[in-house]
Amino acid sequence: MDVKKKLVISIVSVAISIAGFVLADYFALFGTSKTAELDFFEARYRTVDKANGNLIFNAGVRCFQRKNFNACTLRDSHQAGVVAVHFPLKKVVEKSLLFTQNITIEKVANPNMNLMFIHNSYANTKITMSLDDMFANPGKEYLVEMPAR
Repeated sequence: MDVKKKLVISIVSVAISIAGFVLADYFALFGTSKTAELDFFEARYRTVDKANGNLIFNAGVRCFQRKNFNACTLRDSHQAGVVAVHFPLKKVVEKSLLFTQNITIEKVANPNMNLMFIHNSYANTKITMSLDDMFANPGKEYLVEMPAR
């Protein structure tokens, strides 16, 4: 009987110790570390003909900022008439041993992004957007009206 009691007491004490360690790490009592990670934010633009509102297929995009002439990448949107654009951003991730405590997006020096939509049959359309506004509205689809040449 003493062996069973000792076994139960040791199992319960190990479980309490593990639970205490996990709880202490959840509240970051052992400290945290910060790392910067590269991530991408996707914005979607629906390209339409300015005169009649028809969708424009196979439009391209070029993004530029001050001192940054290649500020985005074009991705396949898997939707007709939609241009998916990925903007790089830097995330600061604060982690404890087991948990992610906080994730913040580092602000860019110049939040204004210039986008030029390009198509062979349409005039290049240039718009300027704020990255802060795009980050605040994830999943929003923007409308771009392109005039015919």
